[in-house]
Amino acid sequence: MATATISFSIVLQVSLFIFFMVFCMWYYYRLFLCFIVVGVALSPRPLSCSIP
Repeated sequence: MATATISFSIVLQVSLFIFFMVFCMWYYYRLFLCFIVVGVALSPRPLSCSIP
């Protein structure tokens, strides 16, 4: 019984860690996307130069 509870706790910790990593990746990806959009909106010069 002790081994079952130990393995269950390990699986729970691993699943929580994976969920936390995915959440952080999604949050920082959205933040990075907003930063790119703001940067492009504030500096239209290279964008207009790249358009022929």
